[in-house]
Amino acid sequence: MKLNKVLFLAPVAFLSLASCAIIRQRYKIEDYFINYTQAKNHKEIDDTGEFNILQLSDIHMSVMDDAKTHYKFMQKTIDEAKAIVQDKLHLIVITGDVFTFANKDTVKELCDFFESQDTPWTLTFGNHDEQGYFSIDWLTGYLTSLSERNSSNLLFKDMPNDDVFGSANFAINLPDNHRQIIMIDSNRYNYGQYYGYDSIHADQIDWYTRVANHAREIVSLSKETSKAVTSLAFFHIPVPEYLDAWQDASNNKENSTFLKGEKYIYNNGWPENPEPDIRNVHKDTSEGSPKINTGFFETARHIELDDNVGSYTKGMFVGHAHTNTNCMDYRPSDSIEDDNNSIALCYGVKATDRVYCDEEMMGGQLIHYFDSAADGSEAKKGSSWFTLDLIYHKYADLKDGE
Repeated sequence: MKLNKVLFLAPVAFLSLASCAIIRQRYKIEDYFINYTQAKNHKEIDDTGEFNILQLSDIHMSVMDDAKTHYKFMQKTIDEAKAIVQDKLHLIVITGDVFTFANKDTVKELCDFFESQDTPWTLTFGNHDEQGYFSIDWLTGYLTSLSERNSSNLLFKDMPNDDVFGSANFAINLPDNHRQIIMIDSNRYNYGQYYGYDSIHADQIDWYTRVANHAREIVSLSKETSKAVTSLAFFHIPVPEYLDAWQDASNNKENSTFLKGEKYIYNNGWPENPEPDIRNVHKDTSEGSPKINTGFFETARHIELDDNVGSYTKGMFVGHAHTNTNCMDYRPSDSIEDDNNSIALCYGVKATDRVYCDEEMMGGQLIHYFDSAADGSEAKKGSSWFTLDLIYHKYADLKDGE
């Protein structure tokens, strides 16, 4: 009798499981695009073509903190960025680990803070963002609903049940019709062939290729511009080439060049007794990248929408490594002779002192993104298309009532 019951229930259980399976949908690539002008307080791009982006990273907002102090600190960073660009700050980008042990009120307070800046803003997720008192689905749902308000400055999109791995993979189209900001989910943790940080998956790389191809089609049909189609990509966990670029630049190899004139620090893991006054000598080879290389960097390096300009993506900007602010222009040393495309691989600046930090290196990174290669530079070098300002200040600099 028991066996008969089992045999009878087995098909029912199978049908129940099948009905619960999520059917992944392939959306049109245009569905993943957001126009920059959708943000309420979008800024005009002046005749110089410069688009100014403030990158903030690893805020780690939590229910366990005095959030008011962190908001003061970030406000100081934003105010300084606006002063540098004379109020022509076009976009704030947060590159992941926005939250750690946060609740829904924490999320709403942070969104209110950025909405109050009268500046368009966007974000991508890090490995810690789902470690809170809400699900990642609730978080994407809340951000989506906020971005859909006419009064919002948030640029965000998450296509439900799509066939692209991760959450909130989308692209922001700039109004000049030939530049894009690519937001990619570098995901959380890998529990399969190894345990460690996850990677950008193959279907995301396919999605990115579709974005690039569509950008080519739009410009080919447009008579508004003759400029090259380019993009900057923002995600959280660095691809493995970040370590390769660091090692090459440290060894003065010609295929990799440091881009920042500030002190360099390389420490992608937890600090291991770094010298406090010699920040450029600590090299922790545990760089925090995934243990497998899925090929995103090389795919990006070889997508050319203009033969004379090189790769479609000129720079990749990540967070994750709280005490690392390196930026390196990189092409692999084993590239064939005529393969001159490089992409700049840049870490941001930690936005708060949460979790761990270097108190001398907190604030933000200001990216000045050009619509053509800088005069006298090589168009196929990623760093020819932008310059950087590092904004550093300390919590001790905050004054009472500020």
